[in-house]
Amino acid sequence: MGKRSEVMGRLPGNTRNGFITFDSRIHFYSLQEGLSQAQMLIVSDIKALSRPFMGGMMVFSRMIVDSQVMETAKMPQH
Repeated sequence: MGKRSEVMGRLPGNTRNGFITFDSRIHFYSLQEGLSQAQMLIVSDIKALSRPFMGGMMVFSRMIVDSQVMETAKMPQH
């Protein structure tokens, strides 16, 4: 967690952050304000890739980013 915090600390305050993870599929996360946790949309057809959420993918809040990093680390590996 130290290295990530160090990198995040060097980013300007108005930097927008988002999350995309992948295995054989791509996982997009909506970090829209007001959600109790991120919403994940899994895209299996990576050849027909498009942005799945109209808003909420990019956020300014480092608290939300830190929370999502912790949740992503808990996800099972496939």
